[in-house]
Amino acid sequence: MKSGTGRRSAALAAAVAAAAVVVTAACSSGSGSGPGPGSGAAGGLVIIGQEVCQTGYLSATDSYLADGAKLAVAQLNKAGGILHRQVQLKTVDTQCVASNEIQLAESLIEKSHVSAIIGGYQSAAISGVLPIVSKAKVPFVAAGTLPLESPWGITTFPSNIYPGQAFLNYVVPKLGAKKIGNISGDTPYGAALQAAVTTQAQALGVTTTNVEISNSATSTTPVLQKVSGTDAIFANTTGPINIIMAKDAAALGLKVPLIFNDPADCPQIAAAYQPTYCEIPQAMLYPNVANATIKANDGLLWTAYQAAGGKMLNFPPVTVGADQIQLIAAAMTKAASTDGTAVNTALSSLAYVGAQGKYQYQPGHTFGSSNPYVLASTENNNMTPVYQPTGAA
Repeated sequence: MKSGTGRRSAALAAAVAAAAVVVTAACSSGSGSGPGPGSGAAGGLVIIGQEVCQTGYLSATDSYLADGAKLAVAQLNKAGGILHRQVQLKTVDTQCVASNEIQLAESLIEKSHVSAIIGGYQSAAISGVLPIVSKAKVPFVAAGTLPLESPWGITTFPSNIYPGQAFLNYVVPKLGAKKIGNISGDTPYGAALQAAVTTQAQALGVTTTNVEISNSATSTTPVLQKVSGTDAIFANTTGPINIIMAKDAAALGLKVPLIFNDPADCPQIAAAYQPTYCEIPQAMLYPNVANATIKANDGLLWTAYQAAGGKMLNFPPVTVGADQIQLIAAAMTKAASTDGTAVNTALSSLAYVGAQGKYQYQPGHTFGSSNPYVLASTENNNMTPVYQPTGAA
């Protein structure tokens, strides 16, 4: 279990209770107190299942998705629920094991009779869940990457073209980079993002040196040596491996910019190596958010999250977890039904402005988020934005 998760969940529960909101949610261990099979419909509840890594290598981000979902459920129930029915969130821990996510999805559908499922960031697990939810006709909103085209399910995850936009359009004209080290983690997301960065770099006349490393590796020195002759190094790896990479880069005496798409660990990465740049979601800059609706949604969440002891560093995935719930609610409202097929149809063409950013989905396409990334320098222990794509507004 991630250190401090239990205390944070207790504080979050206290903040929700203080707001006098009626909400039944799963505890941080993943055990849910919910009705028996079939009683969701009889009891007038809309039950939403949530699969996240509360333990495992992605717990540093997935656990905050759970916080955001709880806060969104509280907001919905305070406002009357979904279609005048109270919402219940049932959260389960996948432990970042792909096979667990498949089994847990089947259990949520068959035993808990959920009306929808929201998922975590683990791309390998998400791919396995798609056939399960599609067959059962259960709406699905992922937080991580999905296949670009799919008749079932959507994701709040930004398109793979966005991270490249957030750093290449800065390091090429501003830093004069001609060669980029392009490090990928060993996940479907990592491979897809590396390919997207390669294509974008080529369009700018920049060459890339592409290498892959396991997200569970204990040393990154061999990989860094392969990209040591480049002008900047981008890594799409996730979790503790990035802190290891920063320390290894310092030990090797590298001087080139390291760029990470890992806001949660950015302070530790920056403390180990300079110059470091981090791609951070715009929510981390609140209240300096240009879009008025996004800013207002961030404000509602931040007030409750801060009251529970939450920190701005961890706020971006909180906004994503909240948006997943709100997208389900918006689709059910649009469909005027909780029927799975009707809700999936509504999701596939939904336009919504949330707390992470703006969403516009098209039938058959799983991605619909605008670009939420801002590139920030970490010099002098300050997170200073240096480039913000227009889509982030």
